[in-house]
Amino acid sequence: MNTKAFLSWCSAQGIASPLQLEGTDGLYRYMSTPDGITGNVLKAPIKSCLTADSPEALTEILSHERSLGPKSKFAPYIDMLPTLDQLSSMPCFWDSNRLERVTDGGQLEKKILRDERKELDQWALACVSSRVNFLDDFSFSMTPLLDMLNHDESVETSAEIKDGELYLNVGKNFAPGEEVFISYGDLSNLETLCDYGFVSPTNSRNAETVDVRIIRRGETPVTVFADGSISKDSLKVLRSYLSNQEEMDGEQDKPEILAFSEPVSKRNEEEVLALLSVSLDDAVDEAKFGAQNAADDDVIASYLTARSQTLATGLKLVEKKLEA
Repeated sequence: MNTKAFLSWCSAQGIASPLQLEGTDGLYRYMSTPDGITGNVLKAPIKSCLTADSPEALTEILSHERSLGPKSKFAPYIDMLPTLDQLSSMPCFWDSNRLERVTDGGQLEKKILRDERKELDQWALACVSSRVNFLDDFSFSMTPLLDMLNHDESVETSAEIKDGELYLNVGKNFAPGEEVFISYGDLSNLETLCDYGFVSPTNSRNAETVDVRIIRRGETPVTVFADGSISKDSLKVLRSYLSNQEEMDGEQDKPEILAFSEPVSKRNEEEVLALLSVSLDDAVDEAKFGAQNAADDDVIASYLTARSQTLATGLKLVEKKLEA
């Protein structure tokens, strides 16, 4: 990786930033200017970015540009991208033994399967997955320099395109010498783990899914948010599945968007909460047990610990409602 050549290329392409690119343990990061910063942290002409209408199309473009070697316009940028070995922290490259240690009810493996694109160049796909940003013209971009800013969900981040140039802004004051972060969006730990290979133990945007089992209904996914609240859509489905005929009849005349959006009866709501209580309790224990057994694997242990904490918060709220 030739950082000097890359930065010279950025300058020639019109990519500008008041931030300084630093190296830490083989990772390249921005640091603030000596005077600190807030507001604009990057300006990049769209023509200096790799863009496409979908992540899959962008993956094919990146793969093609890499095949051109030094002849590619983007060669200095591509040289800065991680190798396949350096992308091994992403779960899609984990072996079966490591995946088996993740006791999250199969959520990680399900996402890996959903995201799998065997027909694509796996190096290019991993680079796109971990670096793509969505533009307001509904296209996808790999933006040099932007993808070297790390994620903090608490940092207010905005982007706009003016006269063919992308402007990236942050709403936080960063002190002199402090690393500058941006928010990649409201991402759960499962999403950051799969797409970027990291987990935030204090992720205020986290959401965890538990597959609740109902007789003759199979598995029903229920989402629990970081504050312990249960997804309204999940509650609607559970209420409908556990309704008797009288309760079903009472909801039929309502618009679909309103049906089962509120408790339909005391009996029904108690059954919903009781089912959630048992399911969440089991999932919390499973995640805690897995975290303890994976103490030698920081990524898995952090992921499962955060999962157990989010689900435990949801369990407390459910039990409180049951006791009311």
